[in-house]
Amino acid sequence: MSAMIARYLKDFGAPVFPVADERPVEDGPFGFPALVDLETVADPETIRSEAFAEGHEVATTELTERHATEMAALAESHAAEMAALAEHYEAHVTAMIAERLDVMTEEVARSVTEATAQVLLPFLGELVTRKAIADLAVLLKGVIEEGEAGRIRLRGPESAFRRLAERMGDKVALLDFEESAEMDLTAEIGTAVLVTRLSAFAAGLEKVME
Repeated sequence: MSAMIARYLKDFGAPVFPVADERPVEDGPFGFPALVDLETVADPETIRSEAFAEGHEVATTELTERHATEMAALAESHAAEMAALAEHYEAHVTAMIAERLDVMTEEVARSVTEATAQVLLPFLGELVTRKAIADLAVLLKGVIEEGEAGRIRLRGPESAFRRLAERMGDKVALLDFEESAEMDLTAEIGTAVLVTRLSAFAAGLEKVME
């Protein structure tokens, strides 16, 4: 090589030879190395797709399980709140019903008492009036028979006097009657006064009716 040619050549250093693959090579037919099957070589796009699908499946499973756990906890909390609310209202309603029943019981008892009094009042009044007039007639007859009384003055309702007169018989002639608006039948014998006390009975009934 001439000096001129050597000056124009670049120095690339020592030649570099490719490193031989030390892995054993399977022999193919006729002793040639086996050909690489290109279909078995993984495609990068396929690898990415499979990795994405696998990651998506794992993430979906985790999210589904987490969502199910959260929903179960929420349902349990909601059930506990509803149970507490139901217990509160049940106690409130029970107390209200008990209170209302007490009021209704008092009202019914009062109504029954008033209704009973209204029904029995005429009969009780009749019985008391009859008994009072009968007792007064016995007293007046006793006084007249003893001869200690002259004329006996009576004052009160005419209906009561008529009943008394029926019991006095012929001794009614010794009675002087004066009708008045008073409920009681009053008999004046000298300085003594006898009263049937029907007004006191009526006042007692009014208190019962209140």
